[in-house]
Amino acid sequence: MNSTFERAKIVGFCTAAACFYGVVHDQITARICLEYFTFLHPPILESNSPTLIGLIWGILGTIGVGLVLGCVLAWVLCPAACNVVDVAAMWPRLRRGIAWLLVVMALCSLCAGLAGHWLVQSQILALPSQWAEEISMERHARLMAVWFAHGASYLVGAVGALWLIFWLARHTRGSRPVALLPQGGWAWARLLGVSIMSAGLLLWRYW
Repeated sequence: MNSTFERAKIVGFCTAAACFYGVVHDQITARICLEYFTFLHPPILESNSPTLIGLIWGILGTIGVGLVLGCVLAWVLCPAACNVVDVAAMWPRLRRGIAWLLVVMALCSLCAGLAGHWLVQSQILALPSQWAEEISMERHARLMAVWFAHGASYLVGAVGALWLIFWLARHTRGSRPVALLPQGGWAWARLLGVSIMSAGLLLWRYW
């Protein structure tokens, strides 16, 4: 069995799932408050189309996350899945775990968005002054709702991804927590590559 091909499938699946979630999420939030993308993000195109902006930022905001998660899962699962158990038995669990993670992210995003909107409407929270001066008052609650929704998606996604990695490793026969530690030069090289990708993603997204 070609382990490289199986790893590529895992990376591709996780990346596609992340981009799918990002595009659907941003198609909704771009229609709630387009200013979140046009004012709080660097300009990438001259357009006020929520469909186009939601598509582009939905992919840009999640493709790196999907790649990192896919690389880590491929590293954790593929040695055991390729050499110890039938790969076909691993895939349903992987798909189910990713699906549940996206559902939980969506629900938490919805709740956070509603909370952000209510907090501004109730005058409990207000936008930072540099934003409030540039955006009309009637859009403040919508902007806070979208800001909270995106923050919840990233936070829950990060925590859920860690849970998913260890859950899948624990439920894959032949995979033990100690197996997550690098064994040999190539394993350390992979760990370094994943670490650099993760650090680069965080710097690009939040610096």
